[in-house]
Amino acid sequence: MAMRYDYFSAPSDEIAASLIDALGGPTRVPAQANGTPAWDTLSVSGVEPSLHLVELEEIMTGVDFNDILDTPRAGSTLHSSADNEAIISTVSDPLQAVLADAKEEKLADVAVEWSRSEEFDGTVDAADVAAFLHNLAGLARRARSRGERIYCWVSF
Repeated sequence: MAMRYDYFSAPSDEIAASLIDALGGPTRVPAQANGTPAWDTLSVSGVEPSLHLVELEEIMTGVDFNDILDTPRAGSTLHSSADNEAIISTVSDPLQAVLADAKEEKLADVAVEWSRSEEFDGTVDAADVAAFLHNLAGLARRARSRGERIYCWVSF
C-alpha cells in the first residue's frame, strides 16, 4: 500500500497535532453541518514533506537543500500517533510564502524542473506535478488569507 500524504492548513501547531488520530486523516473528517469541508486539504501519493518539498523549496528559493533541512518547520515531525502509523509534519514558512506569492507561469516552469529532480527519480509525469503544485499553491494562498500554516498528515 502506498503512503498517503494529506496536506492541510490549520491555525496552530496544537490544532494540527490534534488531527493525528483522525480516522483516515483530515480529508476524512466529516463536513460541517452546512456542508463545508472541516479542513482545507490536498491529498497526494508520493510527495513527501521532508524530501520532495525541501527540493521544491530549493528550486523556488535558491536556498541549498541542506540549508533548508536545518531550518525550523522544513518537513519536521510535529506529532506522531501512538502506534506510529501516522505523523503530522510541518511545511516551512518560506516555502508556504513563496508558493502563496507564485504566479501561474512560475509554477508551470517550476513543475517541469521539479518533476525532473533526483528526488522523484524519473517516476512522475510533469503534468501531474504541475497539477499538484497548482493545488498546493492554492492551499498556501488560502492558508495565508486565514493566518494559518500548512501541515502534512502522513499515513504509513
